[in-house]
Amino acid sequence: MHRHALTIALTMALSMPGVSVFAQGIEETLVFQQSVNSYNATQDTWIDEDYPNSSYGGASTKWCDDDTANSIWSDYAGQALLRFDDMMGDEWWQIPAGSQIVSATLEVHVVEDNDSPFWTPTVYVHQITRSWDEGSTWNSLGSGLSVPADMMGHFATFTSDNEPEDASHRAIGVTAQVNDWFHGGGGTGAANWGFAFIFENIDGNDDGIEIASSEHGSVGIRPKLSVTFIRPAPPPPPPNDPGDLNGDGLVNAADLAIVLGKWGTTDPLGDANGDGQVDGADLAMVVGNWG
Repeated sequence: MHRHALTIALTMALSMPGVSVFAQGIEETLVFQQSVNSYNATQDTWIDEDYPNSSYGGASTKWCDDDTANSIWSDYAGQALLRFDDMMGDEWWQIPAGSQIVSATLEVHVVEDNDSPFWTPTVYVHQITRSWDEGSTWNSLGSGLSVPADMMGHFATFTSDNEPEDASHRAIGVTAQVNDWFHGGGGTGAANWGFAFIFENIDGNDDGIEIASSEHGSVGIRPKLSVTFIRPAPPPPPPNDPGDLNGDGLVNAADLAIVLGKWGTTDPLGDANGDGQVDGADLAMVVGNWG
């Protein structure tokens, strides 16, 4: 009778939802990359001064260039935009609100680099401060993005050449930016509008780069954001109800399992009424305060 009741109680407790398997104070890392680990909220596009009303949100690569028209007389810029939405939340693939951001790294792949034999232009990485989406165009964003109206000054750079030629990977530290999104604005979090990639303007250079997008056929080279964080400490438990032996704010199968497991002992963990004995009186208190 006792074993049977205990088995039922333990089975009920183990099947209860909401049990966290994450230890507090331990660093964890989550990776945000389109179609990986249930994540599908990457936004990216590029805007073209040469075709100012065209949108490229569905393209497999995004151009970043100082002259998309390859014009002798004018420079028509191409600006690449990238954002990772829905990073914060309660899903297993999201970072809980209030987490401490330890570090963050953005990785992109330059699938077509700058091939000019004369120049090695720099690519500048900026934090965007205005709204945009994959349907945005050069004109819809007010003649492209500029500092300080639409983005902050650049916080990182990388070379436009793949050296050696197959070294397409670029890694960019973005810890401050991710922290800003989670804890900026007086602790409420700043708006996350992502990153802009701006090509150095060099007269005479007509070759830009293409960055693999979230729509690229090779999942492994899609943009990736890796964030290391520490979960927030849980709030203190509410005052215990009579019968709430484990202090979780509920009187349920978990408390019943404690009483049955401590039955006949003087263990204070199972002594719901504090009379120094775990017995029917404690069982009655748990059952009477169930819920």
